[in-house]
Order: sequence, then structure tokens, then C-alpha cells
Amino acid sequence: KISSLTLPAALEQLGDYAFAGCTSLRQANFYPAIRVIGKGAFKNCTELTKSGVSSTPANLVEICDEAFMGCKKLTSFTFNGKIGSIGNEAFAYSGMQTVTLYENQALTSLGDFAYCGAPLQTANFPSSVVTIGKGMLMYTPLNTVTLPQRVTLLPDYLLAGDDAVTRLTLGNDIQTIGEAAFYEMSGITQLTLPASLQHIGANAMAGMTGLERISIKATAVPTLGEDVWLAVDQPSVTLAVPQQAISQYQAAEQWKRFIIEADGIPGDIDHNGIVDVGDLSLIIDYMVGLSPTPFDFAAADLTGDNIIDVSDMNLLLNIILSTTNASPVVPEPNTDDILFIDDFTIDDGETRTIEVRLNNSVDYDALQGVIHLPEGLTAVEGSLKTTQRSEGHTIAALNDNGDITILLYSMLSDALTGEPGDAVLTLQVKAGQSLDEAATVTIDHVAMAGNGVLNYAMPTQALVSRTSALRDVTTQDKVYASGGTLYIIASDGGMADIVAANGMTQTIGVNAGMNTYDRLNPGLYIIRLAGKSHKVVIR
Repeated sequence: KISSLTLPAALEQLGDYAFAGCTSLRQANFYPAIRVIGKGAFKNCTELTKSGVSSTPANLVEICDEAFMGCKKLTSFTFNGKIGSIGNEAFAYSGMQTVTLYENQALTSLGDFAYCGAPLQTANFPSSVVTIGKGMLMYTPLNTVTLPQRVTLLPDYLLAGDDAVTRLTLGNDIQTIGEAAFYEMSGITQLTLPASLQHIGANAMAGMTGLERISIKATAVPTLGEDVWLAVDQPSVTLAVPQQAISQYQAAEQWKRFIIEADGIPGDIDHNGIVDVGDLSLIIDYMVGLSPTPFDFAAADLTGDNIIDVSDMNLLLNIILSTTNASPVVPEPNTDDILFIDDFTIDDGETRTIEVRLNNSVDYDALQGVIHLPEGLTAVEGSLKTTQRSEGHTIAALNDNGDITILLYSMLSDALTGEPGDAVLTLQVKAGQSLDEAATVTIDHVAMAGNGVLNYAMPTQALVSRTSALRDVTTQDKVYASGGTLYIIASDGGMADIVAANGMTQTIGVNAGMNTYDRLNPGLYIIRLAGKSHKVVIR
């Protein structure tokens, strides 16, 4: 009986059913050369564990059908950034609890029943995915699902039986929802259907007995298969539709059984289902005489007086500040631009100024985000300030027990100037005795708007170390960038990881003393050296 194996270093493809049914196999070590894990290669290896699968090979591009099907102790799998496809039933009935794929921008397809029956708790997918297979997430205990944004077809049985899901976010390009796609998803109370939707298949939402409200953006009434809402008490469910299409929905079979009313989220001026800095940018453009598109006048007229003015803008600011951190909707990142803070040290009782930096490839005129301070680190009241980059901009902020929602905007729609990576805000923080020796400051819910562009950024984290807790200050490594070249001054030889903003990682060797590396594209990078992280911007 095989309990551990190490594949040959030069092996590029693992054959079909190579180790299928090896119920004693607990550990499999991969070398970087392997590109393809064949069909059923580890099928029903019931003892194979997360810790038993070595780091994903750097060149792995395909996981074939049934590759890890039935591996009940395999709770997670680390994917590299090169994987293009995951086959049919690849992880079906495995022990997978987490699927984290949003940084894998080479991934374009997920096979039929790929994760069917797995005990998934969370799942996210990259924007690069254009095809997902039927029943891919069928009969899992997921509670939150955000589907890939570029997918146009949600296939049959996609989430059938997932009755623990309470929040489902659909992409804006979906044209078809397949048969029984959301069958018996009884935990969903509210559902938003995009403007692109053209057809809903038979029994697609049958058994969604928890439904209270459906909002649909389509002005042309989508066609329906048979019994789309079988077992749903439609006369008690509200259907919010575009104002101009109310009469069409009221006359359409199946649709007309709902309580039909006009749709609209106050403040959602761009109709993307979220009230954020993108809406703020639109209302400012409108107020200064521009003609922004899209622009929902009714959603912008928050005072209800048929005039868009500063009163409406102030109400919109209050909506964004009070709801951003609590919002259940977290849009999928669509840019490598980020808002970040450098790692820093601070002593007990010390007050220091930290810089909130923007690495941007677009000229934004407004941004928002939430800064989460750890226990023991507090913001000094009134210390949030603009910088030279944000001169002329206005700050609005709300501090909710260390969760600081910020809005930075210009009433003249002026762009944030200066060099990418430089600070746009500063904030003073004070350390208390309860601050951990190694804590983190997180920035999330980041949205950036300007020139008709609305981008959502990945969360970032900064390491906070207490000065009094530092044990070794005798060695000082230095990492910086100049003229497009990365410089690493190392106190000792070893290895360094270069992590790009999209998560792609490359490892290089460094010698004691000066090291240079000039093969990086412009952007923000995290350099991990000797247990510490350094942020640099390559221009």
C-alpha cells in the first residue's frame, strides 16, 4: 500500500487514473515541471489530505476530469496563476471547503459537477472565467456565492439543492439561466436579475420558498420555461421591474403572479446594484453641467423634489458612509490598482502618522474604502488629511469602532495627481497595550472612479509590529526601486519572493549585499525577504 509518493522531477503529465483508488495514499509531492494532472489521477484517494499535497506546481495548466473526485480529506487546494481549466467532477464529493480562484486570471472554464457534493464554505472565481459546467456547485453547503462576471449562461442544476445560500450575486452579462439552476435554494430572500437576461429555464427557481423580493433590470420581459417558480408563493413576493416595463410584466404569464412595482435603489445612479463612489462621481458630474451616462435621475433625486443639487449629494454621502462597511455586496476586483499602507512599527503609547497610498493606472477623481484597525490601535480624531496628490479634494469619513469608512472626492472632478504609489491620505494612529506584537491593518471595500471608469480593488493588508516586541534590530535588509530596477540589499544570502498585485509569485536567489533585478513590469510588488514584507512600485 502506497502512503507517500514523490513524482519524477521531469514529469510533465500525470496519466489517467494513475493512483486512483489508492486509499492509503496520504501525501503526493509535485515538482514544478508537471503541467497536467490526468483524468481520475487521484480519484477516491480517501486519505489524501490538504497537508499531504505539496505546493501547486508552478507550471500546472490543467486539472482533468475526476482528478480528485472522492478525496474526502482534501479540504483545500492551492492553485497557481496558470491553470486554464478544471475538468468535469474534478473535485466532486471531495472534502474541499474553500475555493479561492479570483487571482487565477488564466482560468476560463470550470467543468460539469466540478465541486458537486463537496462541503464548500466559500467559493470565488476570477473574472476570466467564461464557461461554467452544469451542476458545478450542486448540493454544497455554501452560504454566499458570487458568480463570474463574464459568464453569459448559468447552466442547468448549477446551484441546485444549495439551501444554505443566503446571498447570491449574479454577473451583469447573464443571458440565460438554465433548468433547475437555483432549484430549492430556499435560503435566498432577495435576488437581483441583470438587464441582459433573456431566458429562464424550466424549474429554474422552483422551491425557492424563502423569496421575498426579486429585482429585475431587463426592460424586455425574459421568456420562461415551464413552472419556473414552482412551490414559490408568488402572490406574496415583490417583483421590482423597470418603470417603463411594468405593463409588459403585468401581462406576461408566470411573471404576472408576483406583486409588481417599479424598481430602484435610492442612490444607485449607475444601476449596478451598489451605492458607492461611482454614484457619487456621477452626481457631481451632473451637478457641474456634464451629461454622465448611465444616469438614473430618480435614483439621484434623493430629496424627491425633481432637482439634483447639493442636498441630494449630501444624502448620497451619508448612504455610502453608513452602508459601505456593512454592505453584503462586495464586487469582484476588476483592476490591479490598489489602495494600501506600508508595513510599520509602533511602540506602546506612541502616536505616528501612516500614509494611505494609491497605486493607479487610471486618473481617478474619487475613491472610497474601509480601513480596519486592529484591537489596540486607534485613530486620532480629526487626523485624516489630504496630501499633495489629493490637494483640492474633500474627505468624508465615519469611524465605527476602528472600522473607518473614507470617501475622497472633488467637486470639480479633478484627478488625483502625482506618482502612482504615493500617498493620497494620511492618518494618525495611537498604539495601546492590547495591540498584538504582529497585527494587521486591512483596507477593503475599495472603489475608485474617474473619466467614466469605476474600478473595484483587491483588499490589502499592512503588518503592524510593536517596537518593544522586536527582538532583532541588528540586521537591516533594504528593498527599494529606482529607474525601473528593483534593488535588494540583503544582510545574508537566501531567497526572496516577488509577489505582483495579481498574486503571481516568482522566487529569486539573493546574495549578501547589493542585488539588482530589472525584469519586472511596471506596478506594485510585495518583496518577501527574511520573514519580512516590503512594498515597492516599479515605474
